[in-house]
Amino acid sequence: MKRGAASQSDDVLFHEMVHALRMMQGKYNQIPAGKASSGISFYDDEEEFLAIVATMSIFLRKMQQRPCAAIITIMINCGRR
Repeated sequence: MKRGAASQSDDVLFHEMVHALRMMQGKYNQIPAGKASSGISFYDDEEEFLAIVATMSIFLRKMQQRPCAAIITIMINCGRR
């Protein structure tokens, strides 16, 4: 299982639900991510970028409610991919 920010089962489920919602709405479009000079070229496609942004916003909201847990998570996973 992956470790790091937003790798808990509820975060992974939310991420996949973002994909499912966009599929159900007919908006799912796996166009390749932007050019190498763009900020999203790190991601496989724009759908993955959108799902990660949505998931991280929820993850960060949870961490605001538990600031010590956020600091520990960041320290433990610093430098991991």
